Amino acid sequence: MFFAVIVVLAVLAIYLVLMPAVCWVRARYTIPRRISRLGREPDFPVNVIVPCYGTSEYLEANLRAIASYDYPNAVTTFVTDTAEDASLPAIRAVLKENPRARHIVSGRSQTASGKNHAQLKAIQQDAVSEVFVIFDSDMRPGPGWLREMVRPFVDPGVSVTASSRYIVPHGKGVAPRLYTALETFRPLMLAAPLFVLVWGGYFAVRRKAFQELGLAELWQYTENDDLVMCGRMAKRGMKPVFVPAAMNPSLEVHETISSLANWFCRQAVTGKYHAFLPYTLLVGIETLVSLALAGSVALLAVQAATGTMDILSFTPLVVLILVIGNILMTKLPYRKYRDMSIWWWLFVPVPGHFIIAGALWQSAFKKRMKWAGATLVFNKDGTISRRIQE
Repeated sequence: MFFAVIVVLAVLAIYLVLMPAVCWVRARYTIPRRISRLGREPDFPVNVIVPCYGTSEYLEANLRAIASYDYPNAVTTFVTDTAEDASLPAIRAVLKENPRARHIVSGRSQTASGKNHAQLKAIQQDAVSEVFVIFDSDMRPGPGWLREMVRPFVDPGVSVTASSRYIVPHGKGVAPRLYTALETFRPLMLAAPLFVLVWGGYFAVRRKAFQELGLAELWQYTENDDLVMCGRMAKRGMKPVFVPAAMNPSLEVHETISSLANWFCRQAVTGKYHAFLPYTLLVGIETLVSLALAGSVALLAVQAATGTMDILSFTPLVVLILVIGNILMTKLPYRKYRDMSIWWWLFVPVPGHFIIAGALWQSAFKKRMKWAGATLVFNKDGTISRRIQE
């Protein structure tokens, strides 16, 4: 029993502490120093592609911020699938103010998600840009974001860059804070040295790499753009460059636990179809973390009832320290970003792991996904067999 406990704690320590520590060093020191050595400023033509669907109270301000970069040689392309989309009033307001912004209607595809189809249409209509930047409409960047994002392309050996967002929660409740904490894991994974990982909400790809990787063919039959691209990159020995300096805030949050769980389940379904081995490992390790947390509570209850104490009595404390230490380590590289108080950071890890594990197991039995006003039905290979518009 004692040996089994030690093994479990060792696995948890590697996953919860060692990996975040390595990623912290890379995000805080290694990657910024490498980028800073590039020398000259980028000046090549860039197309910032922003797929839009629906609206929110923040959309117009977000789109205005996205298009207000200080990079001189770029255009912004807002894409909707119809000419009646709810995002059009916000887009038109920004177009009036910004001559470098434009809007196109992509139409709908039966074999690809609206996002993939929008990106492909924008790229097909661009014969000039050397770099395409894919950018989600829920972020609100400062003026220097684009320059930082494309700076690594000064090195001709760089094909893809990736960055992420951080959440600025508002309102009351646990769900926005849980979402804030969960989102810190994305930049953690992007900084990991062993992974080939890009987040589909915010990445840039060189035109030459887009063609060499065959992304047009990959994207037109799936709901996913990032994992399928990463799989193709891994086969070719290519790695993206993570750009911590280009991270941006997002004010949009999940207001309820149900909404948060459904969002994570959708992410997990994508992982199941397009990155099965990492998905399986994540299911296993998050199940182990949840069982360790539940087992620690049970052990405390039994020992309190029986009045017994032994060396295993320290196990719950060690597990709790590892879990809380994990979330603090993920936040450490980005501590300058103001989001929520330290008390929330100490509270959210325990319920967060249970929500993640539950959503992962729920995703294991799902064969379809609801996304952006449509239900996507999948083939066994992860391609889309049907798209049912709501």
